[in-house]
Amino acid sequence: MPFNSRKSDRHVIAADIRVTDERGNRTDLVAVDMSRTGLGTDGLIQLKAGQSVTIELPDGTVKHGSTVWREDFSGGLLFDQEMTEQELHRTMRSLASRQQF
Repeated sequence: MPFNSRKSDRHVIAADIRVTDERGNRTDLVAVDMSRTGLGTDGLIQLKAGQSVTIELPDGTVKHGSTVWREDFSGGLLFDQEMTEQELHRTMRSLASRQQF
């Protein structure tokens, strides 16, 4: 079995998110997967790996974290504090029933 460095299971989503860096610059991205520990995204062109960010989901959830990787138009955001299983499921249910930004 190959080594898997992921801490928690990923769930496929398609959600518009807003990311604000430490200077207040806002970027709209698409979250393509979500776990208790973070998000996979499309569109991280302006953000550098290691950059601190505030992440706003369309359901109003706000998480603080950092950009952990990026390659071309894809990237990963790591939450500073991981979600509980209940928070993750509540957010997933809310995203499934909401309009995007």
